[in-house]
Amino acid sequence: MENIRVMLKYDSCLAIDVEGRSRGLAIMWRDIVKCRVLNYSRNFINLVVEDNEKGD
Repeated sequence: MENIRVMLKYDSCLAIDVEGRSRGLAIMWRDIVKCRVLNYSRNFINLVVEDNEKGD
C-alpha cells in the first residue's frame, strides 16, 4: 500500500490488512486536509475530516 500512496502522491494512509478471504481496506489523504482516525476494524474506518480553510 505504501508504494501506491507514494505513486499517487498522498501524504498519509491507513491500511487494514487482509484477513482470511476478506479484502483489505484503505484510506489516503493529503496534508492539506486535517484527518483524525477515531477507530477502525477490518470492516470500517471511522475518520473525522476537517476543512482547514473554514476555520472554527
